[in-house]
Amino acid sequence: MKLPAYVITKRLKSGLTAFYWQPPTRDRRAARDAGIPFPLSPVALGSGLSTRELAKAAEPYNTALLEWRAKIAGVTLQPPGPAYGTVDWLIETYLTSREYLENVSERTRRTYENVFKHVRNAPTRSADRPRFGDLDTRSITPRAADKIYDKMREGGKLRRGEMAIKQLRRAWDVVGRLYPDTMPKPVANPWRGVTLQRRSSATKGAVGREAVYAFAEAALRQGKPEAAAAAVICFEWLQRPENVVTHFSWQDYNPPAHPGWVNVRHHKTGMEGWHPLADPDSGEALYPEAEAIMARVPRRGILVCLDAAGEPYSTPAFAKLVARVRAKALKEDTELAAVLEGLTLDACRHGGMTELEEAGLTEGEGMALSAHKQAKVYHNYAKRTQVRALGASRKRRAFRLTSGATAQPHRG
Repeated sequence: MKLPAYVITKRLKSGLTAFYWQPPTRDRRAARDAGIPFPLSPVALGSGLSTRELAKAAEPYNTALLEWRAKIAGVTLQPPGPAYGTVDWLIETYLTSREYLENVSERTRRTYENVFKHVRNAPTRSADRPRFGDLDTRSITPRAADKIYDKMREGGKLRRGEMAIKQLRRAWDVVGRLYPDTMPKPVANPWRGVTLQRRSSATKGAVGREAVYAFAEAALRQGKPEAAAAAVICFEWLQRPENVVTHFSWQDYNPPAHPGWVNVRHHKTGMEGWHPLADPDSGEALYPEAEAIMARVPRRGILVCLDAAGEPYSTPAFAKLVARVRAKALKEDTELAAVLEGLTLDACRHGGMTELEEAGLTEGEGMALSAHKQAKVYHNYAKRTQVRALGASRKRRAFRLTSGATAQPHRG
């Protein structure tokens, strides 16, 4: 069931699912900060509702929320904008541009906007304009851009510095095209040409099949079946952890409409893919271990990853749950230390991706299962293991033997 906006669920003791409409925290906070009352409160919509009944029940409350937002937009909650032609103004103009809103995902915007916040608040030597955001865009020189980069990468934060320069470069291009009079002359974009320090990306860990199922069994023993399910889903069906926690539902796993299949959606890329649970020709189960784990996970509501009370988790809270389950498993059985080392949901997914390569799948076959759009990103997940090196060496040896490309003894 696709829930209407701002509707949450709760599993009742009777077994029914109750639905509640809950206004967003950001609207209540905005009203509080503006010193005005917020007219809407959480409302019980009922239980056991169909999709159509639920949509009808939630509609008046969502309409009221939109009307309230329209009423106060630009009047009560909108603070005065930054002065035209300042760095603050340029960044705000970029953040509301079509280029930014249509091409940058909601998930990524928070990161970019946090970087822009650090840039805007960087101190200057001017008493009149103590923040970098206060400066006139036409006064920004390449040397000023270099100084901002140095400031942003202080403390070894190379990724933040790199992100700041790339986003400022883009903002200058987008806004400069629309407002050329705000651009410095003769150098229109001072952020181009900034020398970025090379950084080595940390390689994320990966765990194998033994670790995933040892963790799943431990989670089941500890009464945390949702953690067991998440580890298996990340490993076997290569679902992103955040999607497993906040989106993966029982309608995605062996649903009545598509029996024998698992549907994996990746909200970051917009891709989805169906994984068969059994070979349609032979009937052989393709994921018997995973099905055995999923069969022991109670259906507490629409989502798979719900707590004992039927409440959903946030992604950070679920990561802490996984860490607690792992830590308790190590206390109960010290022999698991080597097996469970480095286990996270990310490591489970990376391990599943690595198994694709170890199994000898082609790039196209692997991407069909992982739902990646780009081959470069796909290969970032598959680790270069000794198993892969052994398989490649065997193929190379077989080629030499079949082609006759063997070294001839030297006759000196």
